[in-house]
Amino acid sequence: MDDPMPADAAQVSGNIGAQLRDARLAHVHRYWASRCGLYTCPLRQDIDPRALKPVLPFVFMAERGAVPGAGLSGGPFRLRLVGTALVGLFGRDVTGCLLSEALAPAVATEVAARFESVLQTTAPTLWHGIVDRGAGSQPLAVQSLNLPLSSDGTCVDRILGAMVFGPALPAGSRTPDLRRAS
Repeated sequence: MDDPMPADAAQVSGNIGAQLRDARLAHVHRYWASRCGLYTCPLRQDIDPRALKPVLPFVFMAERGAVPGAGLSGGPFRLRLVGTALVGLFGRDVTGCLLSEALAPAVATEVAARFESVLQTTAPTLWHGIVDRGAGSQPLAVQSLNLPLSSDGTCVDRILGAMVFGPALPAGSRTPDLRRAS
C-alpha cells in the first residue's frame, strides 16, 4: 500500500461482538474474549496464534515500544505478527517494522492513534472505512478489529487485531438492495 488515505471512516467501541458481521473478525473476537479470564484483556502469553489458524492470514499483532526515560508512554508501535493476506495487501512483509516504516506518514499517525485509544481505554475497537491505495488501484473497503493485550496483567501494551478487506463500491454508486421483494 503506497499511500492509502482513509475516507468515509468510522470507529466504534462498546459491545463490539454484537457489531461484527464478518465471520473472520467474529472468530478473532470470540477467541480473544475466551482468553480474558479474570482480566480486562488477555495476557500476550495466553494468545496462541495456532488457535487462530483459520483466520491467521488476516491477523496482526502490534506492541508498544519503550522510549528511553519515558517507558512505554508514547513509544512507537511495532508490528510483531502480520498475516499473509495483510502481507499481500501491503505488497511486502512488514513483520518487525514500526508503523512509520510500514505505512505512509499520515496513515501511520492515524493507525497509531487508533491503537493508542485501545491501550488507553483497554477496550476493543472496530474501525471501518474506504482506503484509497493510490493511482491505478481500486479503493478497498476495510474493517479492522483492534483488541487490547497485556504483557504483564497490569499494563495494556499490545494489540491483537484482524483486518479484512474487499473491493469498495465506486464513488456515487449505492449498495445493492438485497431485500426480498414483497
